Amino acid sequence: MFELRRVRKEDKEKILEICSSIWEGDDYIPIIFDRWIKDRKGEFTAVWFEGKIVGMGKLTYLTDHDVWLEGLRADPRAQLHGIGKTITSYYLKKLKKRKNVHSIRFSTYFANVQSRKLSENAGFRVIHTMSNKHYNIWKRESVFFG
Repeated sequence: MFELRRVRKEDKEKILEICSSIWEGDDYIPIIFDRWIKDRKGEFTAVWFEGKIVGMGKLTYLTDHDVWLEGLRADPRAQLHGIGKTITSYYLKKLKKRKNVHSIRFSTYFANVQSRKLSENAGFRVIHTMSNKHYNIWKRESVFFG
C-alpha cells in the first residue's frame, strides 16, 4: 500500500506544501529540511501513496545508543489512515536489528491523542507529561501551551 524511501532535495516543494497545512503553517520542518536530508546516520523518510508524498518522519541518532523519532507528519488532505503507523513500524523494525540501541524516544503534544495512541500501541510508554507557558513582560500577556 505505502512505499517508503529517503527524502531527496527534489521532494522539498511537496514536503513544504504538506507542512504549510500543519500547525497553521508554523511547522519547524521547513527550517531544518536541508539539514535533515544531509543526515546520513539517521534517516528522513517520505511515505508515498500512488506516486505522491503523503507523510514523513525523521529518525535521528542523539548518540550511538540513543535514538529520537521526530517530524512524524501525515498530509491532512490525503485523508488516508495508517501513515503514522507505517513509518513508526518501519523505524522500529530497522532499529530492532541494531543491538547497540539503548533508547528510542520522542515527544508529542500531550493533547495529540492520535499520536499518543499510536506510540503506546507500538510499545512506547509515557515517562513525562509537561506544560509549557510563556509570559511576555512587556505586553503583560501570558500564553498557555498545554
